[in-house]
Amino acid sequence: MTVFLDSSVMMAAACSSSGGSRLIFTLQAARRWRLLTSNYCVIETERNLARQPSGKPLGEWSALLKPSLSLVEDRLVYDLPLIFTKWKDRPVLVTALAEQSKYLLTLDREDFGHLMGTEVYGMKGRTPARFIADMRQSEGF
Repeated sequence: MTVFLDSSVMMAAACSSSGGSRLIFTLQAARRWRLLTSNYCVIETERNLARQPSGKPLGEWSALLKPSLSLVEDRLVYDLPLIFTKWKDRPVLVTALAEQSKYLLTLDREDFGHLMGTEVYGMKGRTPARFIADMRQSEGF
């Protein structure tokens, strides 16, 4: 299953060894989830991690988390109609859709809140915790 990660999820996973965001990385190999992100999201993640008081989150990101991701090309347009008013986050949504991701995981409720619990062209918007709950229910782990 293909899962696209927004920078907010990657940031949370790097900053905390517990919680849903880190659990996504922990479970991905065993569950055969393909974790995707784009250069746009990686740049935002690394810029925000560099602002953290200690270097630990950036180190964990580089050594443990980033190697688990498949980096895909950023996309700016989509073949089907799409209304999304947040220009800065439009590349995230469009890239996830273009890569035929089954899920877009984000913690950014301000910009992506309207996608939570819904689907856009078959792609579900979820928080990491909600995604894990969905997977436990459907896959029975």
